[in-house]
Amino acid sequence: CAEGGCCRRTDAMAAEPGLLQISRTTAMYELMADQQAKEVFRRAFLSYLWCKGEGEVVGETCRCDVDPSNLGMTRACTPPPVARLYRSTTEQSTDVTLTVAWQHVGQHIGVHVTDYLFIVREVRSADIGLGDDDFDKYPELVQAFLADEVFNGADSCYGRGLAQQGAGWTFSLLLLCLKPDTFYRISVRTVTGGGVVSPADVMVLRTECQTTQLDHQPAGVADALYNLYSGYTSPLAQDMAFRILTTLNTIELYDVVTKYEEKYDDFFPRTQEELGLARTLLVRTSLRSLSDRCKSEVKLGKVVRKVRKRFRCSFGGTDTSGGMRGPTLLELQQACVKYDEKYNMYERTSLYG
Repeated sequence: CAEGGCCRRTDAMAAEPGLLQISRTTAMYELMADQQAKEVFRRAFLSYLWCKGEGEVVGETCRCDVDPSNLGMTRACTPPPVARLYRSTTEQSTDVTLTVAWQHVGQHIGVHVTDYLFIVREVRSADIGLGDDDFDKYPELVQAFLADEVFNGADSCYGRGLAQQGAGWTFSLLLLCLKPDTFYRISVRTVTGGGVVSPADVMVLRTECQTTQLDHQPAGVADALYNLYSGYTSPLAQDMAFRILTTLNTIELYDVVTKYEEKYDDFFPRTQEELGLARTLLVRTSLRSLSDRCKSEVKLGKVVRKVRKRFRCSFGGTDTSGGMRGPTLLELQQACVKYDEKYNMYERTSLYG
């Protein structure tokens, strides 16, 4: 601190601290002269860095001094790290897919992460059961991220990816085969080399509204129905009108009904006159589950075709028993092939066109 080793102004210590002159990156314990103190500081520093101060670094693991259940023996003592879920910023959700991601939490020393487990299930709302542990309640739903049979089957409802970002790694999980405008609860936890699992991290997400086909023409369909309803409606015309209505998905049906009522008259009373009560109830029932959120998407959005990056990975030949670290992660990444997949989604437009 200054040249004299102590900074004073009159009789008081200076407010600004002094700086040690260090010309290279140096661990704090290296600045100590006493070898015994240096060694104690070094061991404490490594314990704090890798073992949260709860054990001592031995080789590539963290060990406690004494195992209370087996005196004279040592044991692994650091809790497994928790993977924190977040919504993917690179992959947009659709009406039938969701994408979540998490940063790899494996360490070079201490706990060695060997896999990630996950559960996906449908829930009724965004806040249902956030305090519950799905891994205890629904063991039959547990899936492993590295299990090829979960992801590579012809009818698989999951996709996965692994990407390096700077010094870190990001795992991504694509959920397929979902229902439109529905909440899903996703839980993830880590598995360590000793078989110990971490507490679960939980996220609840909602799929987007069902999309119409790109060539969907609601005004044209409304005109066709009006023409079929006009005058005497023969049994053939009735069947044709009902077939048109049942080939539309929910959001397309709502769109057609809206256009019909804008141009002609009340849709459901007219449909009941022409098709009968039973058929009309079937058509009406399909619209009851449509949320106000999705109705507004039809009015304020347009369907666009987009492309997302998908990965097909085969991890079966990779040994992760020693932990997923640099070389192992590179091997896992090289086992993934990237390809493009097209999908449709709503893109909101201005209220003023």
